[in-house]
Amino acid sequence: MGTNIDNNLRDTAKEEEDISIDTKEDSEFERSILHQGDLTLALHVIHLSAIHAIREFAVKEGFGVVVNRNYPLRPYEELANACRSALAATLRFPPVMFHCTISYCGGTTAGKPTGQRKVWNFAHSTIDCDRHLPLGPDEATTVGSNSSYAALLGCKDRRNEWKHRFRCFACDNLPEDIYDDADPDWRTWYRSRLVFPLRYPTYDRRGAPIDNITGFLSYDTLQTEIFGVPSIFDHMDDPGGYANQHKGLVVCNAGGIIADCIAIAILQEKKVRKYKAIAYQKRLAKEKLNGSKRE
Repeated sequence: MGTNIDNNLRDTAKEEEDISIDTKEDSEFERSILHQGDLTLALHVIHLSAIHAIREFAVKEGFGVVVNRNYPLRPYEELANACRSALAATLRFPPVMFHCTISYCGGTTAGKPTGQRKVWNFAHSTIDCDRHLPLGPDEATTVGSNSSYAALLGCKDRRNEWKHRFRCFACDNLPEDIYDDADPDWRTWYRSRLVFPLRYPTYDRRGAPIDNITGFLSYDTLQTEIFGVPSIFDHMDDPGGYANQHKGLVVCNAGGIIADCIAIAILQEKKVRKYKAIAYQKRLAKEKLNGSKRE
């Protein structure tokens, strides 16, 4: 299965090379089209790269397929690399210009504010990248230590109070005096950021839907003015109007599709881990019982 993903990535890279455009000579109108991307190409790459990778990841985890015992993180990296390639293709820029991170978001603890929910990196892109982010729950930060997470959950970060939940965080040139990140040296790694919530619906006792956020799909880059999306900092009090501006943007729709698919895969992965933990505990209990009987 891993070979199929690698082949998809190579095919995607070739397609991106074939459609490369010299933006320096484009008119303003052509630049706007470039930022919108080509819808047919976007759907093609999302399907062959991201959706296939998400499907294979979920299947591997569901059936316990071990791709490489010496490097168990490979499926996670493949997933992030494929998601990066898919979004880059919708913008018609090389994937190497972007970094993709998939993060878990812990649940709400009774009596504690939303901003204290834990966030830890589940996977990040690695191809042509010298940036190595900490992975796993031992390296967790909090929702309130990053403006993008706080905006999507509608809570305070250390500089802003997000009174509303947003469906997407986007800024093509992050203001250093307003944007908040747990890493004080964040500008070393990126200047623009695009983040989507990984969410799934549940329902209360009356049948009303509840939008649960289980993680985040983040894209960032050192380039500015690259996503072609209005800055969220100009719409902090108007989430509805901000969402309406995203409806006609290919990059926002592409990112949303990828994020919704990943949310399902991550829920599956969580379920598999839970079942494995239960099975392990049962095996230990059985071994202990058999040992006591022999004695």
